Amino acid sequence: MPKLKTKSCLKGKVKFTASGKAKVSRSNCHHFKTKKTKRANTANRKANYLKSCFMKAIKRFTPYGA
Repeated sequence: MPKLKTKSCLKGKVKFTASGKAKVSRSNCHHFKTKKTKRANTANRKANYLKSCFMKAIKRFTPYGA
């Protein structure tokens, strides 16, 4: 059976934790930071994890992990 390829769009965006969760960066945190509140900029530093309903698709797109 041939090797399966990882979807290129997910290579730099998704990391998997030891428990199997998909860790992604938050949106709206790199552009126009001066217009956002300090509280919003601080909150964007936290990790963001995908919901379990998306994990089936993510596992299919990354057969060997990212």
